[in-house]
Amino acid sequence: PHRPEPVGVPLQPAPQLAGGGVPELGGPVVAGGGDVGAVGAVGDVGDHIGWTINGRRFDPDAALAEIREAQNYVIDAAEHYRNRNFNDASRLLDRAIAADPNYAPAYLYRGSLYCDKHEFGLATADLDKAIELNDHYQVAYTVRAEAHNRSNNYAMAIDDLTQAINIYSADASAYFGRAITRREGLDEWPLNDDLGGKLSQSGDDLDKAVTIEPDCALYQFEMSLFLKAFAIMIARESQERFDRAMQLSREEMPESVTLNTSEWDEGVLQEVIQQPDS
Repeated sequence: PHRPEPVGVPLQPAPQLAGGGVPELGGPVVAGGGDVGAVGAVGDVGDHIGWTINGRRFDPDAALAEIREAQNYVIDAAEHYRNRNFNDASRLLDRAIAADPNYAPAYLYRGSLYCDKHEFGLATADLDKAIELNDHYQVAYTVRAEAHNRSNNYAMAIDDLTQAINIYSADASAYFGRAITRREGLDEWPLNDDLGGKLSQSGDDLDKAVTIEPDCALYQFEMSLFLKAFAIMIARESQERFDRAMQLSREEMPESVTLNTSEWDEGVLQEVIQQPDS
């Protein structure tokens, strides 16, 4: 699924960007990072001239220049990323971080790059840094969840997607990602856990994704698969309960009492399993 537009906290005043955003990398590049002690909250610069950061005098113009330089590197890296030129993209993202070590989008995009290269440890480290710089950086949580998911760390992926949804509740891709992660992680949960409940939660997330983006073919397709799987599970549980009821009836009921089983014969059950839509 596509990655949503970053929900960051732009610096004030936010630098103007040339060109558009990069949907594959998470939408428009914004100054979403920076801790306040370094380059965040550049508002009324006259009030901050006296700041000293890490032993040096704070210069608002220099700070904004660093941000613009880092942004330009990220924009160039995005173009290489689109063309699958991972080495060039990585080199430019390294330069972006060197230009401004507090620019969260550079860590976000480099983490995404590492994830696509299956270097999940490096991906997680960069995404940790992006979130450290801006703990409301919603897209960083979704990309880190992808890294956790692909490393089979399903519980951590669900936690990150839940945080992303808490930050921005209209993100269909976050609900979709959490639904798929819940489903893929079922084998990892202890046997005494409520697996049926977790599958139901997956269905709820899929339903939410479809509600937000009803025209997304992928979401509709996955929802259809879920409904078929859930119907089969319910049919099997129904058969187990019916078998138990028949056993109890033979053990406990007088011979004069019988159960009407005409609606629950084997043929009906097989029809439900083979054609859940019926």
